[in-house]
Amino acid sequence: MTENEAIKILKKDSCYECSQGADSPFSCEYGECRVAKANRAAIKALEEVQKYRAIGTIEECRAAVVKQTAKKPIFSHNLSDTLSVFHCECGNIIKVSHDIGIMDNNNAPNYCSNCGCRFDWSDEE
Repeated sequence: MTENEAIKILKKDSCYECSQGADSPFSCEYGECRVAKANRAAIKALEEVQKYRAIGTIEECRAAVVKQTAKKPIFSHNLSDTLSVFHCECGNIIKVSHDIGIMDNNNAPNYCSNCGCRFDWSDEE
């Protein structure tokens, strides 16, 4: 049974006691019985689960968070005074032109073009 089928059934079902008008522990309280309240809570929970699944699985969300956590690119070597070579954890090579001896005001990418990892180009450790 799918979640949508379960929601459809829960929306249709009613408490037998309430439909018979019996005065019992299951009778409606302020016009709403415990079964109806439980059905609405179950429907709400199923609909929330469907919304979260549309966003992605827990594993996909965790992987996205890891990618968006900025990492320092790994310095490889200098090609000249104004051109340095770095690489990402995935192995992608990044050439960055910069002012002589200074990595400030460079044209370095913010993200790896291969894996999408976010870069932290700051000098802070």
